[in-house]
This record gives sequence, structure tokens and C-alpha cells, in this order.
Amino acid sequence: MSLRGTVQRALATNVLIAICLSFVVCCSFTSVKGQSQEDVDVFLTVIDPRVVSDVFGKRIAKRFIAIQVTVTNSNADYQYLVQDVSLDFKDVYTGPAIPAAVLDHKVPPYNLSSLSLSLLRGVAEKGQGQDKRNKFLRLFRAVGTIAGGLVGVVGAGPSFAESVAVFNGPVINSYSEAFPDYTINQMNRLNDTAYEPNSLIPKQQAKVIVAFVPQSLFLTKKQQEIFWREPMELFRELDLRRTDAFVQGNFIANVNNLPPFVTDIQIDPEEMKHFQNNQPVVKGYISGRFLSGTTVRLLSTTPAGLSLTPDGPPTDTRVNFTINSTQPVRPDTPLSFRIANSQGVQIQGTHVAYMPEVATLAGPPAPATGSQGSSVRITLTGTGFIPEVTRVIPLSGTGVTVTSVEVKGGTQLEATLVIDAGASVGAHQLAVNNGGGVSNKVVFTVN
Repeated sequence: MSLRGTVQRALATNVLIAICLSFVVCCSFTSVKGQSQEDVDVFLTVIDPRVVSDVFGKRIAKRFIAIQVTVTNSNADYQYLVQDVSLDFKDVYTGPAIPAAVLDHKVPPYNLSSLSLSLLRGVAEKGQGQDKRNKFLRLFRAVGTIAGGLVGVVGAGPSFAESVAVFNGPVINSYSEAFPDYTINQMNRLNDTAYEPNSLIPKQQAKVIVAFVPQSLFLTKKQQEIFWREPMELFRELDLRRTDAFVQGNFIANVNNLPPFVTDIQIDPEEMKHFQNNQPVVKGYISGRFLSGTTVRLLSTTPAGLSLTPDGPPTDTRVNFTINSTQPVRPDTPLSFRIANSQGVQIQGTHVAYMPEVATLAGPPAPATGSQGSSVRITLTGTGFIPEVTRVIPLSGTGVTVTSVEVKGGTQLEATLVIDAGASVGAHQLAVNNGGGVSNKVVFTVN
């Protein structure tokens, strides 16, 4: 049975039990037209495209007209379930005559339903990936990762490792600080306010819904440019402030017996970085609908010691959580969440995603010496060690190879060094690489 079918059947059951009143509410910019005026009011605000760019991202602002629809439910007995928000543009044209270009595009259209959050997220996610700041950051990290992998392989001189470490550490981190990434916060605001079918408005409360309609459906290329540059100039010809809204929904008595519907799991990039800590504590949240009364736990069993605890009681649209671990968690680790209530279960997955900070070594290995023709188990201490990722690299001398590395935690690891019978006698420089770059060097001496 599909989740969509389960939700639809549960909604139908609730409607019959509560003897729901189904209706369509029509509204203008300042007042409500139609039925049940004393229970539901709708108010519209056209959002400036540059504000849309700041709030939701430039890609959304360039492609959609965003209209804030505030729906109030003053009913003291019933909750209101919004099933659709449509925008009527038939009265927006204010020019003296309809230009041929407008007729060719059949502008303005009548009764366009807003795009839902699930579709808008695809546009926003592509915008995040195509953002110039993020493109350059990915390029820098790719170059640093390739260069770090070449350390100890190419004979570029002793300064090569230090240069790679500086590039992967201070240079990339400084770029990230100088040019912050706003797209995650923009996605969070999109999750919180974009129109979704079956949005619930509690008794005697209001909900702000942002409806998005593609500009290309009724604006020519020239009109889109004018709207971006100077909206008031476009309003002389197409006054979007005269848009009408149609809100269709049902009054329902109780929606507590609906299965959870999860739309996204969000962990801020700054929080993601905490997965590299010795004992990570990472905060995030689950967004969706019908989340009140749900229980959340991790199905992920790797790495050992990973656990989740809720942060406060869940609301209808959000569950805050904290992930704890007894050891660092490597990038790309899959996380599987189980969200459940008495009516159903949903499994939602995400991945750990962060660029590791360059590891550091606190001192020489213990032991710090070994003899030709022997095998030595050494212990290194420092910061930034990541299980399954961090490796030990010989940077100088010949005849010493690393056969195994076991990360005991974020601050300690053990490695096995095999010293050939003909290994060069004297100081051998060792470093570690955790995927974020090459660390500082320590000396191991071959006798």
C-alpha cells in the first residue's frame, strides 16, 4: 500500500467521522469573497523578486512569482486542512489594450495552482549546486584532495606536503568564511513556508503559505526582466497585486490518527562539521506533516556508539533531534531514520556530508624508534582522526611501509610499520591524511 493512498484513506475516514464541511474560499487582496467568512480569512501579499532572491535563492526568484497567502482559521471547534491554493490572474491586466505578445502567451491565465514543495526543492537544490561560490569551493576541495593523495608518491620536494596542508586547511577554510553559503538557510525557509497539499491550520490560528507560479506561463521575456528590475513598472501593465486566491480545504475535528509524512531531514553544514569531533554532538530536525506524537530513532548501526535523542516534544511539522556518537563519523556515512506513530512508519535517509579539517599530530610516535628488519606498532596522538579514512604516510626515507591503521578515536590511532632489512637508517618523517589534507610531520627513527 502506498503512503499516498494510506494518507488519502485516513483523511477520508476523518472527514466522515468529523462530518467535515468542504468548501472553496475565494479572496481578493483585502477581503474574503464566498462562504464561511467568519471562520476563514485569506490575505495576499506580492513579494518583491529581490526579496524572494534573498529569502529563497536567486534561481527561485528568477523563475517564479511568489505570493504570500495568509490563511486564518478562527473556528473554535475544528482544524482546517488546506488541500489546494490556486491563484487567479484574470484581473491583473490594467493596460489600455492587450498587446499581441500577451495574446500569444494567453496571458493572464486563470486559476493556476501553486507548485508544491517537493517540486520546488528540485529547482532550489540545482540552484545550490550551480551557485558560483559552491562551484569554486568544490573545485578547491577536489584539487586539494588530489594533491593530498599525491603526497609521498611524487618526488616534488619536502615543501610539497606543507603547501598542500596549507591549501587544504587555512586557504579553503578562509574562503568558506569569507563567502558563506546561504543556500541551506534558504532551503530551510522553503521547507517552512512553501505550499504543500494537506497543510493543517489549528483552531483559531493562522498559517503563512507562499504560493509559487512560474513566470514563463504568463510573462514574456521582457516582462520578466522588468519584473526583476522594477516591479512597479510592470504593475502599470500587469498589476499582480490584483491577484485573487482560491483556497480549498476541509474542516476536520482530529488528524492525530494519520501516519507521519516526512519531507526532509535537515542538518546545517556547521553542525555537520561536528561529526569530526572526538565525541560528536550534532543537532538537526525532521520536517513534514502529522509529526505530533511521533517517535524517532536511528536504524543506522555503523559506526558503533551512534544514537539519537529528540529535543523536546515534536510539533505537527517538525521534530528536533540530537545525534551523539562515541567516535568521529566519516563523511558519506548513511543515516537511516525511523519516524513512527500508532498509524504508520516512515523510513527516511540522509548522509553525513562535510569536508574534514586537516588533522594535527601532537608529538612523536610511541615508540619513536625501530630496527631494520622488524615490525613496530606505533601510537600517534593529535586531533582530527577519522575511522576508516585516516591513513599514515611516510614522507621521507626508504624502506618503511605502513600495513595497517586503526583509529581509536578522534585523538589517537595505532599503525603498524614494517621496516625492511635494507631500510635507510636515521630519521623518517611521518604524517597523516584524513581526506582534508596532510598533517604536520613527526619523526620516526630507524636504527
